Amino acid sequence: IAAVVVLMTRVVVVRYFPHLNPESIEIFIGMVMLLGIAITHDLRHRDENDIDASGMSVFEERTSRIIKNLPYIAIVGALIAAVASMKIFAGSEVSIFTLEKAYSAGVTPEQSQTLINQAALAEFMRGLGFVPLIATTALATGVYAVAGFTFVYAVGYLSPNPMVAAVLGAVVISAEVLLLRSIGKWLGRYPSVRNASDNIRNAMNMLMEVALLVGSIFAAIKMAGYTGFSIAVAIYFLNESLGRPVQKMAAPVVAVMITGILLNVLYWLGLFVPA
Repeated sequence: IAAVVVLMTRVVVVRYFPHLNPESIEIFIGMVMLLGIAITHDLRHRDENDIDASGMSVFEERTSRIIKNLPYIAIVGALIAAVASMKIFAGSEVSIFTLEKAYSAGVTPEQSQTLINQAALAEFMRGLGFVPLIATTALATGVYAVAGFTFVYAVGYLSPNPMVAAVLGAVVISAEVLLLRSIGKWLGRYPSVRNASDNIRNAMNMLMEVALLVGSIFAAIKMAGYTGFSIAVAIYFLNESLGRPVQKMAAPVVAVMITGILLNVLYWLGLFVPA
């Protein structure tokens, strides 16, 4: 059901709201559904699962450690927002291409501002989608992400000048840190949300593995057609059969690099001629 809803969300956004970034909306809708399912599960099994008081005390301890470093975190948030407002820095993949269009020569100020607003909205929606992941990581490790919940990016895009952006960025990231304690207490009541954050991390790793594999295969095909494809795939599966001496995430990249070296050797020997 979740897959169908997320896919239909993308179809609707692309068809009827082309000015919005479909990826950021997908992330937001998917995260809302994930939270809804996790919370519903915990509410149904509340009598069976006691609240983990020890886990909450650990959250409290690690949140206090983060709050002690609030001045440094505020400075970092101010710098990120200021640099983003100077049109030389973008937050993530959901906004970078829109900002590239907004800052291009030949774009009118009105068009540029519209594109910047779209980028800020996309960044904000992406930030909302990743709040559970970033918050649980901070609460579990006692280390806060450099850009926090990433809302400072949107603040930087929309600020009229770097000074205003710096002040607002510091305020926003400080508010995020101060809210961590409340978020920790809330997560203590819904352990499935914490578990879901682990699943998100695993899903992100799997997605990167697939993306690197597909990209590496296309690179091998680009180098030497199906000859390159055959060599790269053979090297990849050789790594699998040997028990993965090279990590799975790095294996496709290593395979395509070795493919390039072998193709050069074959060319030097006169056994391969590029198309």
